[in-house]
Amino acid sequence: MKHLPNIAGGLLGLAFHIFLTNGGGLLDPPVVALSLLAAYLLWVGRKKFCGLLNN
Repeated sequence: MKHLPNIAGGLLGLAFHIFLTNGGGLLDPPVVALSLLAAYLLWVGRKKFCGLLNN
C-alpha cells in the first residue's frame, strides 16, 4: 500500500503527457524512467495488488 502514491503519480504524469501535450515529451527520459519504475513496483507487488482487487 505504501507504493500506491508512487504508482498513481507515475500514471498521472503519463496521462498528462498523453492527453494534454498530445504525446509530446512522452519518450523523455524522466517519463520513461517513472513509467518503468511504476511497472516494476506493480510487478513486484502483483499478488498484493490482486488481493486489493478481490476485496
